[in-house]
Amino acid sequence: MNLHIFLFVLAFIGRTVQGKCPVGCDCDTVNGLVNVDCAWCGLNNVPEDIPCDAGEVILHTNYITRLNKKSFSCHIQMNKLFLSQNKLKYIEKNVFERLVELTYIELDSNELVSIPYLGSLPHLFDVSISKNSLLEWPQLFLSSMPGRRPFKMSLAYNKLPDAPKVPFKIWNFNLEGNAVTDLSNAVFTYPKVILELNIDKNNVEYLEKLQKMDNLMILSLESNGIRSIADTIFAYLPSLERINLARNKIVDVSPFRNMSYITEIILTENNIRHIRHPAFTNIPNIAFIDLKDNEIVCYIPHSDFSVPSSLLLGSNKISVINMNPAGNYSNVVILNINNNHLGNFSIHPFPGLSSLYASNNFIKDVISLKYEHRFLTYINLCYNQIGNVKNFENLPALKWLVLCHNSIKTLDDNSLIDSFSLLTLDLSYNKLSELLNFTALPALSCLDLSGNILHVIGNATFDHLPRLVTLNLSQNKISKLGFLSSMPSLETLTLSHNQLRTIHPHDFSNLNNLRFLQLASNFIVEFENINLPSLQRLDIGFNFLTHMNFNHLLDHRILYINVESNRIAEVISTHAPLVSIIVNNNGIGSLNSSLLSGYNVFASSNNLTNFNQVRITPGLIGLYLNKNHLSCIPDYTFSLASSLEFLELADNLIVKVTNLSFVGLQLVRTLNLERNQIVHLSSGVFSYIGDLKTLELSGNPLTYKSSRPFMGIQGLEYLKLANMPFSNVSLHVLEDIQL
Repeated sequence: MNLHIFLFVLAFIGRTVQGKCPVGCDCDTVNGLVNVDCAWCGLNNVPEDIPCDAGEVILHTNYITRLNKKSFSCHIQMNKLFLSQNKLKYIEKNVFERLVELTYIELDSNELVSIPYLGSLPHLFDVSISKNSLLEWPQLFLSSMPGRRPFKMSLAYNKLPDAPKVPFKIWNFNLEGNAVTDLSNAVFTYPKVILELNIDKNNVEYLEKLQKMDNLMILSLESNGIRSIADTIFAYLPSLERINLARNKIVDVSPFRNMSYITEIILTENNIRHIRHPAFTNIPNIAFIDLKDNEIVCYIPHSDFSVPSSLLLGSNKISVINMNPAGNYSNVVILNINNNHLGNFSIHPFPGLSSLYASNNFIKDVISLKYEHRFLTYINLCYNQIGNVKNFENLPALKWLVLCHNSIKTLDDNSLIDSFSLLTLDLSYNKLSELLNFTALPALSCLDLSGNILHVIGNATFDHLPRLVTLNLSQNKISKLGFLSSMPSLETLTLSHNQLRTIHPHDFSNLNNLRFLQLASNFIVEFENINLPSLQRLDIGFNFLTHMNFNHLLDHRILYINVESNRIAEVISTHAPLVSIIVNNNGIGSLNSSLLSGYNVFASSNNLTNFNQVRITPGLIGLYLNKNHLSCIPDYTFSLASSLEFLELADNLIVKVTNLSFVGLQLVRTLNLERNQIVHLSSGVFSYIGDLKTLELSGNPLTYKSSRPFMGIQGLEYLKLANMPFSNVSLHVLEDIQL
């Protein structure tokens, strides 16, 4: 008998010391305890050899179906347990009784339909049993010891038809995504402890009565279907600070009153049509009212309306906003009235306004703004019917003025006078046909005039914009560029989709800081001798260039050149290893030309017949030569391409490749040879490409019957062999594929 006792004690001691890590798991010692990570290990059961001195145990994303008391019989120091995304259907009673230090339990995304008594768990702080199939909830899944501290509990996305009784002190309760219909019954034994309650996405239709929760601060009832709220409902929640009732069917908002601590009310996407007294009265601390996406037709607040700092009325049907003359609306800092039916509009009642969002209305005129709006920094009036910019002067704090998609025809030098702080001015997609001199805007850095009908711009138009960094003039009718001489700070210039034909060297003579130049989709026939010392990106695609001399550009730090879809047959360039060059859809290859060079070369849809017009260098990273007339890949073509990662040669006339064709391509990850005329792939033809991940061979007439072309490839992740005559191909061809 003594021997048996000795062996039992010895076995128990053996489990309490630090043991080996379970097979396939990762273990790490932190603060004297072993953190065990067995996630994604394909486990059907809890490993029996989890060290007894485990602190954090991660078992999520396995196939565990049961928890028994022996699963954690010796782990008295465990503090966190993760069991989400398993197949749990059964948990034995008292399964965690010995885990007295456990603070966190995660059982999400399992198949549990009920929960037994789990144990005393005196230090539990957070338990989550979301995304299961719970139909009922036991009142005592823990012991109700009097000294237990409040904890957080989530039962989200189960099938509970009623709010469960909670005999413990919990401060945060999440019931989102259940089937609760009635909230009138008492839920909490300790209602003064609950601080946050989430009942989103349930089936509550009426809020007639609630258990009194004296200290509840956050209540969320989004997406239920709530139709009505009792007048006295918020008397049960005297400390409420934030309530979310978005996406319901609420019509009457009069119950929202006499709420001493409320700061945020969210009523987005309901059926509210009118705001009548006494709605939103006696709520002295309100900061945010969100009424977007309702059916409000007319907004006329009463005199004792409690004004928030953020008033959101966007996406309604408001045609009239009449602020009560007796009201004080100086608290409003943000006003959002986007997507309504407003005509003329005045912001006079809002002297403290900082941001105005009023896009997508029918506003034709903004009543003259005065100096009392000294805090106004942002105005967005896009998609209206504004015809001029005459009423935006005298706004010393204004930084962003967005007036795109209106009907503005003129802009004179008195517009925006005294707008000393203006940083961004967006006048895109209006009806401006000419520009006179801008008034002094010393801080303006971004000006957008795209999408107008500008054809004449005076040479002195931008003289008083000393800090202009970005200028967008795309989609106009500009044919001359004499106005660019006075913008020394300009870094980005967009002139695409205009009527430019000739670029003179002096047009850009003073743009020493220009980094990005966009000239695509014009009628340019020549681009020579342009000196832009700071240029990094040039886009002159979709023009009528017949030759391109890159030498005057490659002396600088240019990183990107796009000349695609021109008529270029001749390229003049020297070695430029830091350039990404795009010459797709031209005529390169039909004439003698300099070598195409850069770290990325995009030269698809040209007339290239061999690789002699591409400089193959150790710095080349991407080479894209699809849709040319290449007929072969000579041996050792890429012997110097030690950095090449992407090689695309689809839609050529390549008939044969050998294993020496790819010598030097040890870093290539993607090789595309689709739709060529390849009939033979020799054994190990791709073996020199050690890092190959993607290989595309579709549309080739492979007929060789016994070759093993894929021999030697390691780590291939994607192989495409569609549209090939497999009746002519032996299965030996595929035997070396290891995806």
